[in-house]
Amino acid sequence: MDRISFIEYNGKKIFYVDYSDLSADMLTSFIADVEKQITSQPKNSVLSLSNFENTRFNADTISKFKAMTDVTGEYVKASAVIGIKGLQKIAYDAVMRISKTMAPLFGSKEEAMNWLASRD
Repeated sequence: MDRISFIEYNGKKIFYVDYSDLSADMLTSFIADVEKQITSQPKNSVLSLSNFENTRFNADTISKFKAMTDVTGEYVKASAVIGIKGLQKIAYDAVMRISKTMAPLFGSKEEAMNWLASRD
């Protein structure tokens, strides 16, 4: 299964990243691939949806996410997140706080895609 893809939804191209079920070690190497794909797009054009269901974080992955958002911020028009639950929310809140990024949490992929498709 390809973990990085573009989904056509309501006439919009949504950049979907499936981080689900990745260990912290796997996540660390995957972040570089995501950054490369995002920065290959025009600036302020990416509608990004990230799925973090059952993803495991550690201090290193939180730091790498912060660094990635610093690099990709000018490429991303809007971001949404699904799959954050329980203790994952602590890691998510930390990344949002230190990166000064706003990526709202949604309960389902469809809700998140509807919200992203409405961004102009």
